[in-house]
Amino acid sequence: MIDMKFTPKEGKENTAEAAEMVAPSYPWGLSISLDNDSLEKLGLTDKKFSVGDEMTIECVVKVSGVSEDETINDGTRKRVGLQITEMGVKTDTEEDKQAKGIYKKG
Repeated sequence: MIDMKFTPKEGKENTAEAAEMVAPSYPWGLSISLDNDSLEKLGLTDKKFSVGDEMTIECVVKVSGVSEDETINDGTRKRVGLQITEMGVKTDTEEDKQAKGIYKKG
């Protein structure tokens, strides 16, 4: 898997100039929000979530848009839009957490 977190340089480039604003860690649009209906479809209505919990998702996506622009300073800029059409979520079991501890980068 690829870590999509902004590098320090990308974070600075994507931060508004307002002093009180905090630089985002990830690019806009990589966040998924699951409402009650979605949680119910995924069988997660009884799960107690805490901030920082990790889960694995597997998605089927459909390409919803493709564009390519020429820019003066950056050359060619491409964008591919992906619409999630099917999704599964697996919450980490205690065994999964222990296995990750063995292989986790420090």
